[in-house]
Amino acid sequence: MISEIELKIYEFIITYTMEHLYSPSIREICDNVGRCKTTVWSHLKKIEKAGLIELPEYATPRAIRLVGFKLVPKE
Repeated sequence: MISEIELKIYEFIITYTMEHLYSPSIREICDNVGRCKTTVWSHLKKIEKAGLIELPEYATPRAIRLVGFKLVPKE
């Protein structure tokens, strides 16, 4: 089960990804939820543990992957 702030982060990732067709940066997530990078990263790890996202193995920008989603651009 994820917390309220983790749900807010997850929903932001979904909304941002649908709009831009790539995931938000950690800084953009921080700006959206008003938390520091360390705190956001901790929440992202919990969201990943819940099976909702996959985080990159290495520090790769914009590499958060939504589990169960497929991006298909509008025509």
